[in-house]
Amino acid sequence: MLITAFDTPSSSPVRDHDGPSLALDACDGELFANMRIYVSDLMSDEIAAFYTGKLRLGLVKVRTKIGVMPVLVCRIGNMIFDASYTLGHEGLAEPRPIADALLNARSLTADATWPLQVELIERRTHRTKGLRIVTPSRRFWLRFADSLLKSNAIGSQEQARMMHCLHAKYPTNLALFQATSLVESFG
Repeated sequence: MLITAFDTPSSSPVRDHDGPSLALDACDGELFANMRIYVSDLMSDEIAAFYTGKLRLGLVKVRTKIGVMPVLVCRIGNMIFDASYTLGHEGLAEPRPIADALLNARSLTADATWPLQVELIERRTHRTKGLRIVTPSRRFWLRFADSLLKSNAIGSQEQARMMHCLHAKYPTNLALFQATSLVESFG
């Protein structure tokens, strides 16, 4: 499914650097996921690739003694972005509804799975240049939920350290994308 929201002001918070963010919410056992990708100086061919190209979504699990942190890796044309998230994330007001929804992941079916909204935002003007809604498979959400439920002891300092280790191990975005354990394509 593709929804066009071209050149509209974004409802997301203003960011001072490029890169993605992942926001999770839940209600009545359903998970709502939104990946916002902030890019400076978007070119028209990058926006076109967002709409017409394949969107590939991968999952990398970062493991430490404290827990497992899932990292979503998104590839659109030549652009590759990674976004981490943990239930221990300090910006999360109430993790319980999200944890409850994740525990319901086993009830997903091939025909009924959670959507993921991917928003492309021009960072300097803070305008949404594209919006896609995709539905990853039950298998994808089961792996993501399993990792996320194991991440509840990870605080922001440990999360930053884990991401630093991940980027040291895979110094380029392409290397990181090639390391994903599960890749799904849309479009």
